[in-house]
Amino acid sequence: APVKWKKGSRLLRASDKYEMKQKGLCLELVLHSVKLEDAGEYTCDSGDQQTTASLKVKALPVIFKKELQNKEAEEESTVTLHCEISKPDALVKWRKGSVILHKSEKYEITQKGSCVELLIHNLKVEDAGEYTCDSGDRQTSGFLKVKVLPVLFKEKLQNVEAEEDSTATLHCLISKPDAPVKWRKGSLLLHPCKKYEMKQKDLYVELLIRSLKLEDAGEYSCDSGDQQTAAFLKVEALPVLFNQVLQNEEAEEDSTVILRCEITKPNGSVQWRKGSLVIHPSDKYDMVQKGSCLELHIHNLKLEDIGEYICDSGDQQTMASLKVNALPLLFKQELKDEEVEEGGTATLHCEVNNPDAPVKWRKGSLVLHPSEKYEMKQEGSSVDLLIHSLKPEDGGDYTCYSGDQQTTASLTVKVLPVLFKQGLQNIEAEESSSAILRCELTKPDVLVEWRKGSVVLNPSEKYDMVQNGACIELIIRNLKPEDEGEYTCDSGDLQTTAFLIVKVLPGLFKQELENTEADEDGIAIFCCEITKPGAKVEWRKGTVALHSNDKYEIRHEGPCIQLFIRNLKPEDQGEYTCDSGDQQTTAFLQVNALPVLFKQELQNVEAEEGSTAKLRCELTKVDATVEWRKESVALVPCGKYEMKQLGPIMELLIHDVEPEDAADYTCDSGDKQSTAHLKVNALPVLFKEQLRSEEAEEGDLVTFHCELTKSGALVKWKKGSKILHPNNKYEMKQVGAIVELLIHNVNTEDTGEYTCDSGDQQTDGYLKVNALPVLFKRWLKNEEAEEGHSVILHCELTKPDATVEWRKGPEVLKPDDKYEMKQKGHIVELLVHNLKLEDTGEYTCDSGDQQTTASLTIRAPDVKIIDGLKNFEVVEGGDALFECKLSHDNARGVQWILEGIELQSNDMNEISVKNGNIHTILLRKITQDDTGTLIFKVGKYTSSAQLNVKATPATFTKQLQSMEVDENETATLVCELSQSNVPAIWKKGLTTIVFSDKYEIKQEGCIHKLCIHNITSSDTSEYTCISGDHQTTSSLTVKEHVKIIRGLEDITIITQNYVRFECEVSQEDTKNAQWWLNGKLLQNIEYCEIKTHDKIHTLTMKNVTPDHSGTVMFKVGPERSTAKLLVQKPKVVFKQKLQDIQAKEESTVFLHCELSECEVPVTWKKGSVTIIPSRKYEVRQQGPMADLVISDLTLEDAGEYTCESGDQQTSASLRVEALPAYFKQELQNVEAIEGNTVTLHCELSKPGDPVEWKKRLAVVHPSDKYEMKQNGVNVEMLIHNVKPGDAGKYTCYSGNHQTTASLNVTERVIKIVSDLKNTDVFAGESATFECELSDKDVENTQWWLDGSPLQNNDLNEITVQNGNIHTLTLQGLGTDDSGTVTFKAGTLTSSAKLLVKDPAVEVVSEMEDVTREENDTAEFICQYSRPVKALWRRNDKEILPDGHHIIIDQDWNVAKLKICELTPADSGMYTCEAAGTKVAAVLSVLAKHPDILEGLENVDAVEGGEALFECSLSRPEVHYYKWLMDDVPITQTENQETAVLQAGRRHILLLKNLIPSDSCQVSFVCGNAMSSACLNVKGWHISILNTLRDTEVVRGNHAEFECVLSEVVPITEVSWYLNETDIKTNEHWETKAERNIYKLILKNAQFIHSGEITFASRDVIASAKLAILGPPDPPEDPEVVRKNHQSVTLSWFPPLSDGSSVIQGYHVEMKPQESDCWLQCNTKAIEETEFTVDNLVPGTGYRFRVSALNCVGAGEPVHLPQTVLLGEKCKCILVACSLLFYS
Repeated sequence: APVKWKKGSRLLRASDKYEMKQKGLCLELVLHSVKLEDAGEYTCDSGDQQTTASLKVKALPVIFKKELQNKEAEEESTVTLHCEISKPDALVKWRKGSVILHKSEKYEITQKGSCVELLIHNLKVEDAGEYTCDSGDRQTSGFLKVKVLPVLFKEKLQNVEAEEDSTATLHCLISKPDAPVKWRKGSLLLHPCKKYEMKQKDLYVELLIRSLKLEDAGEYSCDSGDQQTAAFLKVEALPVLFNQVLQNEEAEEDSTVILRCEITKPNGSVQWRKGSLVIHPSDKYDMVQKGSCLELHIHNLKLEDIGEYICDSGDQQTMASLKVNALPLLFKQELKDEEVEEGGTATLHCEVNNPDAPVKWRKGSLVLHPSEKYEMKQEGSSVDLLIHSLKPEDGGDYTCYSGDQQTTASLTVKVLPVLFKQGLQNIEAEESSSAILRCELTKPDVLVEWRKGSVVLNPSEKYDMVQNGACIELIIRNLKPEDEGEYTCDSGDLQTTAFLIVKVLPGLFKQELENTEADEDGIAIFCCEITKPGAKVEWRKGTVALHSNDKYEIRHEGPCIQLFIRNLKPEDQGEYTCDSGDQQTTAFLQVNALPVLFKQELQNVEAEEGSTAKLRCELTKVDATVEWRKESVALVPCGKYEMKQLGPIMELLIHDVEPEDAADYTCDSGDKQSTAHLKVNALPVLFKEQLRSEEAEEGDLVTFHCELTKSGALVKWKKGSKILHPNNKYEMKQVGAIVELLIHNVNTEDTGEYTCDSGDQQTDGYLKVNALPVLFKRWLKNEEAEEGHSVILHCELTKPDATVEWRKGPEVLKPDDKYEMKQKGHIVELLVHNLKLEDTGEYTCDSGDQQTTASLTIRAPDVKIIDGLKNFEVVEGGDALFECKLSHDNARGVQWILEGIELQSNDMNEISVKNGNIHTILLRKITQDDTGTLIFKVGKYTSSAQLNVKATPATFTKQLQSMEVDENETATLVCELSQSNVPAIWKKGLTTIVFSDKYEIKQEGCIHKLCIHNITSSDTSEYTCISGDHQTTSSLTVKEHVKIIRGLEDITIITQNYVRFECEVSQEDTKNAQWWLNGKLLQNIEYCEIKTHDKIHTLTMKNVTPDHSGTVMFKVGPERSTAKLLVQKPKVVFKQKLQDIQAKEESTVFLHCELSECEVPVTWKKGSVTIIPSRKYEVRQQGPMADLVISDLTLEDAGEYTCESGDQQTSASLRVEALPAYFKQELQNVEAIEGNTVTLHCELSKPGDPVEWKKRLAVVHPSDKYEMKQNGVNVEMLIHNVKPGDAGKYTCYSGNHQTTASLNVTERVIKIVSDLKNTDVFAGESATFECELSDKDVENTQWWLDGSPLQNNDLNEITVQNGNIHTLTLQGLGTDDSGTVTFKAGTLTSSAKLLVKDPAVEVVSEMEDVTREENDTAEFICQYSRPVKALWRRNDKEILPDGHHIIIDQDWNVAKLKICELTPADSGMYTCEAAGTKVAAVLSVLAKHPDILEGLENVDAVEGGEALFECSLSRPEVHYYKWLMDDVPITQTENQETAVLQAGRRHILLLKNLIPSDSCQVSFVCGNAMSSACLNVKGWHISILNTLRDTEVVRGNHAEFECVLSEVVPITEVSWYLNETDIKTNEHWETKAERNIYKLILKNAQFIHSGEITFASRDVIASAKLAILGPPDPPEDPEVVRKNHQSVTLSWFPPLSDGSSVIQGYHVEMKPQESDCWLQCNTKAIEETEFTVDNLVPGTGYRFRVSALNCVGAGEPVHLPQTVLLGEKCKCILVACSLLFYS
């Protein structure tokens, strides 16, 4: 059956919405896509009956499918916030913070289906914040960040010139309206005051400086924060003139006069002069200035003050005359009689009433004048005459007079007796010379008498008597011995006496002795010649006087003297001297001795280790001295080596033979040598005493001990199979056969078996280490902390790194976010983070053996307000959200109070907490009654904010009406709002109108009016009234009259040229236009041409002269325009200005400019200093050309140079590039003798440049040794007291330059030319010893007798002849004086025996052989029958005492020799000799092994390099030592060298040409001592772990390259290159090295840095590309290709440079003719090179510009050269254009 379905009364039909089904009797209505509006009653009607049911639709929640995203955009651009909801077209609300947003010019809200967008136009900084889209069920938020555009200067400051006392205005335009700026003068920040007024209106910024002063001149700057602009203010001073001039004045002497004048400028500077002399303030002159009144006070007037006085202001001067009337002169005090002694000074004194009045002096009638005799003084009223050097004739009357006034007094002179001021002095003179006797009297020219004894002397050839004033001399010529005696000078009143001694001339040698050489047993003859025949002489050998006997024959014939020496012996060799008493001559006798040969040679010997080997030979000469050597090393007697000599038999005994003793041994007699070989059979190394097991506690020192069968044998220590080496843990000792291993600070890990291995046998011992309990050294302490903080509990254990357990009460703590457990050594710490009140309790630290507990107390925090409430403004009916941030979470007792009422959380007030500490309240549906103060309170802290509720916006009930008005009338625009007293804004087009004389804005209740006065055609426009989001607009049309659009402009021109004035009016073909000049109507005549073209009216005047200067006026109807015409004579200007120039130091530079006139004088300046022509500066001028030539440039010549001509000037900067200093004179090689001072000298090209001195690679610093000097360009280094070690190469560095020279030092070899000779004398005689050295003036010489130093006295005469012959004469000798005389000079020693003969002496007690250990003391005692002087010898060499090692004592008849601190070298045969007796005994010293003072150190070396190991011993050792590499002995090769220095104390090993496999342990063994170190050889080959990467960087930014190597390489082995050029560190490039990471940093990248960067080190190289990006160049050739009334199509070509990055597109901007703002025309980048700009206003002119865009940004734009003017349509079409800014 058919049925109908209805919804309510509406009949439903089948569709996509409704589906109707019927199956048999079952009927269905299916509704698809159910919506809320589908709810209602549905009816099924069968015609006969109907049934009805209700459908209820439950709404689904609206959720967000796509959330809002955070956005960032630039200021003044447009940003879009976008989200997507689950239900299309569902209503949403937008909020900023808690403020609901509505559609407006600011906010554009769009919704298309499920997409919702909020567009925010013209972004401001205050638009930043959180934006929320609320669907009712859900909400989504996004944060908007607004990037502030920089405030730039569109128009910069211009230099300003103003007059003093006026106001100066500085102005500029900024890119942002009302942006804050700062004004400065220099660096001083300016603030608004009476002086400075600062204005700012939109983009216009202005600074007014009032009441200008000269000090206001300077640089002023305006700073926007992002940019600054500066300009100079020049203040021209006003001239200082005189309002009132000076008046002539007349005054009396001694009074004060005042000269007065008045200037036009208060406090203006003036100069006072008297004539041409400048006057300065003093006691005489006072200068007073009060405002503009000036006074000059002249005190204590004198006649010389008469004259012209001038006051000069600089611009003007005034003059007046001063007349001074003199006072009459009187004597206030008369002269008085005086009496003075002869020779003194007399003073005559009087006083006058007029100070400084002129007076004159007379003696009798003779007028006196100032001279050395007469001194005249006058100070004020006091007058003095001083008469010096009085003589008897100076007595008499003296008069002082002036005019008719005078005063007289008498002077009496007392005569003095003649005395001697200086008497005669005793003198001494040589025979045949002259002698002078002098004395001085108290009076000149007095007669005296000379006498010798009682004989009066008279002038003669012998005697010459001279008298000069008071000085008297007696000259005695050709002195003879008989002239000796007493001489007297007698003045009559007194006499003086002196004695003359005449020295007789000595006898000298005319011919000196000469050195002689003779054979043994022959005769030697010495001969010399003396100046005085018959003079007595003395012959000496050394210091021993010679007498004629069988040995010596002395002959003397006239002046010739001879000495014959017969039967010559070697001991006759030495120096022989002939002494005349006044002089002596010396010569050397050399006796040639016979050679020592071998009768029996040495024989080869074989011995067993530990035994004694004997080597034996026989000489041809008894008691000859020999030297024993092992290979090339000289042997000395010691415990090892014993040397014996029995007559001609020589023996060498080698004790305790070792394998190292096997070698060739040589006996050298000096003339010949004999060699034999010693073979040694070695014994095995076994253990006499085995190791024992040890037990110890942790931390103890354990010693393992064993004993070998062989002293000094090498052993190895092991723990298990691991070989042990000496370190802080293990210490290995070996003393003789005793070997020890010391294990320090043992722990449980040291438990185990230890082995000592000798190579032939080994022994083991076990070590057991018992662990100590872990206890607490420092206990836990109770702590207190605040909730939310962290706390540290710490304690200290007795054992480092022991395991502990932490507990809180009984609960064991585990490490987590709450608990952090630390342990460093003995210190254990528990850190409890984020403390809660429940963390209070006891905490325990348990070590297992002991525990410590402390309490932790937690304090509740003091909750404070961190970020308070903010004021909120909301529209009535909206919501307000307030937030307050606290210092802690979960604060209690929080209150919200509004106007005294506490608020509770409900539907109207939603109170919540975010993130635990941010408390919020949301006030819903706010009314204006809710306006007030909202307070948030927590504890004692509060925060408040103001809630301001604005009323709902008003709407326009009456719109503006368009109107048409006549020009010059007033137009009134009226509209009406729905609410009264609502503010409104008026706009003309896009420009806001403000109240002014032009515009009058009125508001009467709801009525708003705009009155526009004095209407002109420019007022035609659209006018809009805006109130909130509502506005109304109307058009105003002005009926135009003829008016002047563009008026006349002032013109200044040079005479004889033509001038053209131009004026533009509003209409074409205007009649009745007139031109006037200085009130006279101008006509079209020959020199005056008047024209009209369209709207332009012109006046052209030819050949103008200064008479034409004046006012030019153009008149048309009531309109007029005027301008000033100024005709000037030609002015000199600079046609070609100076150009900035750069030059190098020491060069010559030319500064050139050209003037408009020839031969015009110019002034050159550097800075403010005028340049005067000199050798430095040459000034040239030819015609209009002016040149300044600056020669020999220095760095100080850099600066600004100015050429001035009148008021015109031109300036340029000179930049001087410094030349690097180089060496004009290089260092020169120097050779010097040891001990001298050496000077290394070089010369630099520049004075004062720093230098550095090096010896080889070591830097030399100033010290006592090295003295550095630098005087200007001269550089010196003085090396004092040079030694052979100072030899080498020395280098002087200056920057990158260097100079090197070599110093060669020759050792100063001092030799003994003539040794001391043995001397035998009898008791009571004297003995002379003489030693001749090769050098003179040798220091540190000393004479000794039997070990006692001798001093120069009556018994010991020590002399030096000719600087190098040292003589000792011993007087009054006794038998006890027998002994050894020794002479020492530095290290040189010469000895001889002194035997004082006496009857025979017997030995009572002989010496015994002695054996001692090294460092012990040995003593020999010998007793004689009577006291004698004993001589001690060792191996036939004399022994000298030194007071500490060798002590020789003689106690009556007992001789003692004591040797302390024995060394093996002290071994040998000791003899005691006295009075022909000789007693011998043997001393054997058993050697101790040396200790190592300074051990080996580990060495790290590079493949191919060298390694040096050095070891220092406690004593010399040249035989018993070994070098080992990994326990293998080292042999000498070209790559393995050993050396022994300091006589065996320093041992050196040098390893060369190392390879990595040479890495090993190096050991040095000496006796029982051993030192080891590790050698680590690193390979040269390296690899790159992380290579360089190609880099792109924007110009001006930084770039970094990094390379990682497989190992650390010294920075000196690393190089960086750009395009194969070495990179040096400078302002652009910086290199860094951090371990094996090497970096190159480029700062402020420029295009020149583009290219390939290369890293090189050793054998690896890495490269990468560096690209410098920049903005593109401006596009090329822009043009307009077509246009119509509302669109323009532009075209252009791509830029020449894309800035090294692909061009991404272009921007097109336009600027309307009447606007200053450029507007972007495209919303996205333009990909093509053509673009059409639509929706333009017809009849309007536009400017266009185009810029290119790449990845860096937009480049500089190119401007179309012309303004594009669009045509107009027949009727006005208003186009609304909304521009979106591309971001």
